[in-house]
Amino acid sequence: MSFHSKILNALKKAKKYLKSSIRTKENAESFKKAIWHAAAELEYALFFFSIKFSDENKRHNWRVNPRSKESDLNLMLSMAEKFLSSAEKCVLSEDMLEAYKNAYLARNYMLKIQGALAKKKSDASKKK
Repeated sequence: MSFHSKILNALKKAKKYLKSSIRTKENAESFKKAIWHAAAELEYALFFFSIKFSDENKRHNWRVNPRSKESDLNLMLSMAEKFLSSAEKCVLSEDMLEAYKNAYLARNYMLKIQGALAKKKSDASKKK
């Protein structure tokens, strides 16, 4: 299996898990599990992107909106899904650097989502 197909499969799986997380948002445990799986698949795709573009250092310019540090969960889920869809389309059109950029930005939103979930859990444990 080539890098291209491994990346595409991982992006498709990440998108599937992300959509699953949106459907199961009411069940906190299922939601966290689906987010974790989506993030893991995305990291797998980014690993292959990093190998493919190991000698290019353009990633430092890729940043999510800095004003969205405390965004609501629905917005972060929507943005992650948008960037994942764009990454998948770029892989299909063989624009791999743009696919890498979109996957990287989706990852940033996934990390924000995981951070928000961790903060929510921490705040809940402090109230006890």
